[in-house]
Amino acid sequence: MKENIPAAITKKYRTIKSLGSGGFGQVLLVEDRESGERKALKILQQNFSNREVLQRFRMEYLGLKKYGTKYSVRVDDFFEFPEGQGFYAVVMEYLPYGLFEWLERKSNSILDLNHQLIQAVYSFHANTIAHRDLKPENIRIREDGTPVLIDFGLAFWSQDSLTKFTQDIQPRFMGTILYMPPEILFLAPQYQHIKEMREASLRLNELAKRYQDIRQRGIAQRLLHDVYSLGMILLILNHTQLRYQLQKNPKQLAESYLQSPSRFIEHHLSEMESGMQHIIQAALQIFPDKRAENAGVLLELFQQEYRLETQEQQVSAPVLTSPLWEQQIFCRECGNSVVLNKEMVFQARFCPYCRAILHHRFVLSSFEPVEFRKPGFRDSTLGLVWELPVHSNQVIEIKLG
Repeated sequence: MKENIPAAITKKYRTIKSLGSGGFGQVLLVEDRESGERKALKILQQNFSNREVLQRFRMEYLGLKKYGTKYSVRVDDFFEFPEGQGFYAVVMEYLPYGLFEWLERKSNSILDLNHQLIQAVYSFHANTIAHRDLKPENIRIREDGTPVLIDFGLAFWSQDSLTKFTQDIQPRFMGTILYMPPEILFLAPQYQHIKEMREASLRLNELAKRYQDIRQRGIAQRLLHDVYSLGMILLILNHTQLRYQLQKNPKQLAESYLQSPSRFIEHHLSEMESGMQHIIQAALQIFPDKRAENAGVLLELFQQEYRLETQEQQVSAPVLTSPLWEQQIFCRECGNSVVLNKEMVFQARFCPYCRAILHHRFVLSSFEPVEFRKPGFRDSTLGLVWELPVHSNQVIEIKLG
C-alpha cells in the first residue's frame, strides 16, 4: 500500500491503516507528519480512465474548498500526478463516527441532530448547491456532535467556473435507490411501470415549465432531489424499527419501499410524533410540485414546530408546577420512568432504554375542578391523566377553582 503512494504525499503524511475501499479507489487513515493530526486520504484508483469521474473528483475538492461550510468535511490537500502515474488523491479531515454509531453513543441527541441535519443541507441550498447523494453513509459526526456531509462526488455545483461540468439540465438517474425521489427512479426502465413514479415524472415536467431560465430549472430539480433524500434520512433516523431494518437488511428495506413509496412513507409516518411527522411529510411528498422546494422550507417548519427563536436555542419540555398534579416522564414502549432534573425539565426526547418517544404524564391528585385550555377537554375527576410527547409544541394552561 505504502509503496504505491508518491513520495510527495508520504513526505507529508504517514499511513496508519486502510479505512475502506470501493470501485473507484480507497480511503486511508494518515497522520500529518508536521502537526500530528490524523486525517483521511482519499485515493482514486490508479490509471482510472473514466473522464467524468476524474472531473468530479477534482470538482469535489475545488467546490468544498470554496463553498464548504461547518457542516461539510474540511479538505486540506489535493494531489494530481498525470505524468504517467495516473494518481489522484485528496486529504480531508478524519471523522471517526458514523450517523448510527453516534446514536449508539448519544441516545438523547436525536432532536438536535434532526435540526442540525436540516441546517447542514440548507447551508448548501442557500448557495444553490445540491449534494445529490444524501444518505446515512454520507453523514459523519464530529466529536462535538456536529453532523458533517461527505462525498460530494455527484454534487451539482451551480456557481462560477464550476458550472462548466454541471450544466447537465435534464434529471439524471444517480444516487442510492432508497433515497431517490420517485421522479428520478422513473428514469430507470425497471421502475417505469410503477404508476406513482410515472406521475411524479410528469409532474416534474410540468413544474419545469414554470422556469423560463434553463439554469434555474436545473437548480430547482436538484434541490428537490436533496429534499426528498433528506426526508428519507429523517424518517429512518426518527424510527427505531426502520433504523434496525436498514442496518440488518438494507436490500429488503429498499424492496419494500419500491413496491409503493407512498404506502411505505404513510405507514411509517403514522407511527411518529406530530412535530417531526409534519416536517418529514413536507420533504417526502411523492409529487415534486407538492414537496418543500429546498431545505430552507424544512428549517422554517422545524423552527415553527419546536418554537425555536434562533437556530441555537434548545427546546425545553413543558412543565406543570401545580401541587395538584403529579408530573412524570415515561416510556410507553418499555414502561420505564425518567427522573426530572432540578429545573423539572428533561431535555431528552427519546427513552434512554429503548429509544421510543418519551411522553409526559400529568395525573390529577385533587378533587379541585380544573380547566384545561385545550378545546374539548375539561374534567375534574380524581386520577385524570393527560399525556403528550416530550417537546410537543402544545401549550398547557391550567385554571384552578
